[in-house]
Amino acid sequence: MSINLILKKSIANSLTIFNLILGFSSIILIGLSLIDDCYYIDLACLLIFIATLFDVCDGKVARKLGTSGDFGKQIDSLADVVSFCLVPSFLLFFYFYNILGDWSLYTILFSSFPLVFGAIRLAKFNTSSDDIDKKSYYLGLPTPANAIFICSSILLIMD
Repeated sequence: MSINLILKKSIANSLTIFNLILGFSSIILIGLSLIDDCYYIDLACLLIFIATLFDVCDGKVARKLGTSGDFGKQIDSLADVVSFCLVPSFLLFFYFYNILGDWSLYTILFSSFPLVFGAIRLAKFNTSSDDIDKKSYYLGLPTPANAIFICSSILLIMD
């Protein structure tokens, strides 16, 4: 494999890795908001909004450079699970924990919905063999759209 191709492939994959780092950073900020007197929810949501931009760009860059492949598809889905499924679930847990003052089984179960259903949606999307359907319309709610909805709702309610 030539150096030029390796560099081209690393551009799109780097965007995906930035998405993953932003998702992880959001988790850290939400966790600090749970244990600290500081409030980092606004910043955590902002990082998810930025991660969405990286998610939009990584696939477009890969297709434009002709470097789309299975590795990119898999790492993109793993980054999406963290940034757009785990973070919204953790954010919902934080919100309900603040309201109720105590965690419960119901809080954990309800807040796990974005993670569980988002992971199922991404797995179904990745195992779908019909590429025509993937390009013509979305199957279910895309995980970035769900994350934007949850982050925006939490910001609207909490401010």
